[in-house]
Amino acid sequence: MDSILGHPANAGVGAWLCRKRGSSASIVGLEAFCDPYDAYIGCGSHPEVVERVWDQLGHGLSDGRRRVLCGTPVLVHPETGVVLAMGYGTSYGFRLPEVFLPEAVHAGCKTSHRWHDGKVTDLSTEVGPDWVFGCWAKDEMAWCQAAAYPPTS
Repeated sequence: MDSILGHPANAGVGAWLCRKRGSSASIVGLEAFCDPYDAYIGCGSHPEVVERVWDQLGHGLSDGRRRVLCGTPVLVHPETGVVLAMGYGTSYGFRLPEVFLPEAVHAGCKTSHRWHDGKVTDLSTEVGPDWVFGCWAKDEMAWCQAAAYPPTS
């Protein structure tokens, strides 16, 4: 678990989530819950968002991808420890390779979100330039896979 918290690629997302939740840096797996279903309903995100992050965006990743970072459901690459996606209330965000940004924006993904109370969250400045809010686009799974397995030079 320390490889996840200490991974340089996770510095932005970890600091932001812990600050938003008012908690110290912690990450647990589903084994921390008496019933894994409790993680889907008890981590501050809508259960459909948790399902989107863990089960749909994480489809094709091996076991160990479902984690809870600072009380928030996150999708973690099981081998590298890089956080790939996160639930956020009724929304979710994910790491997006820059090459896909125009396509993702065209599909409806955004770097910022205006909430019902008028506040704005900009993931590109709060978490990192490679983060966007998801929009339930069909290509998000492929973009998440591209973030998980970037091409090697």
